[in-house]
Amino acid sequence: MQQLYNQATSPTSLHRKTADQEKSDDHAPALVPSSVLSIFLGREEEDSCRLAGSSSRSEVKPGSGLKSHPKNCAGLVCNIGVSQYNYIAYFMKKTISKPSIRQRIKEEVVRMIGNEMMLPGDKIESQNELAKQFATTPVTIHKALTELAREGVIERRKGVGTFVADKARKPLTNEKRVCLVLHRSGLDRPEVNPEYWPYMQDVIFEFTHALSDAYSFSMKFAGPDSDISRLISELQGCHSVFFHYSNEVPNDVLKAILRSRVAPVIKIGKMQENLDCLLLENDRFEGIRLGTEHLVGLGHRKIGYVGSTKWWGDIGLAGFRSALSAVGLDGADSHIVRVEGERKGGIEAADSFVAIRDLPEAVMVDSDLRALGLVEQLRNKGVRIPEDISIMSYDGLHFATYHPPYLSSVRIPYGEMIKAGIAEVEAGNASILAHKVITFVGSVVSGATTAPRSGTPKAHKTAGRR
Repeated sequence: MQQLYNQATSPTSLHRKTADQEKSDDHAPALVPSSVLSIFLGREEEDSCRLAGSSSRSEVKPGSGLKSHPKNCAGLVCNIGVSQYNYIAYFMKKTISKPSIRQRIKEEVVRMIGNEMMLPGDKIESQNELAKQFATTPVTIHKALTELAREGVIERRKGVGTFVADKARKPLTNEKRVCLVLHRSGLDRPEVNPEYWPYMQDVIFEFTHALSDAYSFSMKFAGPDSDISRLISELQGCHSVFFHYSNEVPNDVLKAILRSRVAPVIKIGKMQENLDCLLLENDRFEGIRLGTEHLVGLGHRKIGYVGSTKWWGDIGLAGFRSALSAVGLDGADSHIVRVEGERKGGIEAADSFVAIRDLPEAVMVDSDLRALGLVEQLRNKGVRIPEDISIMSYDGLHFATYHPPYLSSVRIPYGEMIKAGIAEVEAGNASILAHKVITFVGSVVSGATTAPRSGTPKAHKTAGRR
């Protein structure tokens, strides 16, 4: 129930802003759910904020846009300006009409049951606890639960508690079950997965939008202590089983599912070994190369690179250098910065650029969160984005490209990858115990952090599947 803020905002409901509009947002009050605010700000700062309403996660059905997206679905209004989590605050802004609190509570419970995040027989938290999470009163929670009990979604057991009803989830007769297996629950929540929760939000968002009404979507969790036999039993009858973050899922779990032949297995991401399943791989080398090529097309010649010290940073650096060498350029060593961490690494990179007193004209960054830290710190140092430096990133996370600072980024085509995986299963090309790899290339999303040099035409988007 604490995943109320996890659904990414639908891109179709948002509008890109100009640089002037973006600047005016720097001092605008940011809407932040109380659950998020208490994680990232201290209790003192939280208490100084003004209570404005309650928060909710909208119900999402496969193949549809976001439903009942609240206009002010935040629990608190807090002007946190350019503090270290301002981009999280901006992300939580909503722009569409607001349903009643009671209705949002009911929708959240039904959504979690439908996605098998709450199963028949699971105990629901107390009314007081739910009231805290929804920033409302126990009376409102009581009314919402009473209505759900009348509708047969939950059942109340006197002296024991409230539980998901045995027949709460009624799947369609001919629905095709698609399951995503992760190594632990809550990966799309910042308090559980502080570095990478926005990535998981995008992946889950893309699943709910890529699948048509003929499919149902659920998530399962497989860690070191998982009961593999029970997991396999729960996956029986699935149309397809996707793995993400699979390097964290124990190999014996993945191999046991493959051996069981319970369903076609599809892995998103880089394969750690040649397993007999369908691999949907995102071409990071080509994506970074395209992003750098975009900067070159904007007329920039003095281009830097900020990337991870890990292996994916090596791949990105190779793509960066490939784009420069294609036009006879060579990135200066002083403008190539390798860092650890996401936002923190971006801040360190900004400090490095400012310290050498030789700013590049543009920078290619290998992740959106790292780019957000870079943009924030450069602006803190008085560097204008994109007037002084253009910033191009990689990932294309919705909350980073559709909210301030409106990053220019190469978007990983998760939606296209998921649809391709489903199509392979439908065509019989992802049969059990068959190794196959499909590689995808992202597309450039031009935002507010890049600008052409005077007299230079803008570069075109490039995207594709190989």
